[in-house]
Amino acid sequence: MDLITVYIPTKNRAYMLDRALISLKYQSYNNLEVIVVDDGSDDNTYEIIKRFDKCFINLIYIRNEVSKGACYCRNIAISRATGTYICGLDDDDEFVPERIEMLRDMYLNNKYSFISSCFKVIDKKGSFNSSFTGEVTLSNLYRYGNISGPQVFTSVEKLKSIGGFDESFPSCQDYDCWTRLVEAYGNGLVIPQVTYIQHKEHDNPRISSSKRVIDGRRMYIKKHRDSMNIIDIIMIYKLLYVRLFKTSILKKYE
Repeated sequence: MDLITVYIPTKNRAYMLDRALISLKYQSYNNLEVIVVDDGSDDNTYEIIKRFDKCFINLIYIRNEVSKGACYCRNIAISRATGTYICGLDDDDEFVPERIEMLRDMYLNNKYSFISSCFKVIDKKGSFNSSFTGEVTLSNLYRYGNISGPQVFTSVEKLKSIGGFDESFPSCQDYDCWTRLVEAYGNGLVIPQVTYIQHKEHDNPRISSSKRVIDGRRMYIKKHRDSMNIIDIIMIYKLLYVRLFKTSILKKYE
């Protein structure tokens, strides 16, 4: 069984990190290396991690004394990864038990740059499932945004070769990273099974709900514009204007 690395950046979310690690403990595929990068927490994060010492083949804890951001943490974990394959997990989210095994099997049996899946979003209004399935091409990434979801499964070699996540982005780093994987290694694939649960019902801040996503989209357009055709450019600007409109409406009623 190939060793698979799972990286988790975290900061002051000990009670949610516990849930994330439990979801890894009960994976049907258990040859796991788990790398948790603590971005300067001042809660009981370390105590939570110590509870899982014997649950994985390898559990690595890295702490930043000064907070440097989630993508810095992800890149540190990627640089330390010794697995053949790799996937990420946000500290406030969780995997369903079959996720890693299912994505690994699909990755090995196909020639895609990465494998992802549909995911469930739980917020204060209820829950819903993502709807995109099928091949992730450059064109549909440009036109429809981050259809790959919050995390993907790929090889350590591929993720290292593209330089991991771009830390200069204020948001949309995952969107940019998945795009560069497709640029370098061909289409990705999103399978219809829901294997990732994204929690948004808590009050902790998330980049995806902040106005920083607008600046991230602008940087994404600037970085990838030379690879886009005119329809791609029109569609991605449409996505940006929709985000600007929604942000201005929310700001009006704050």
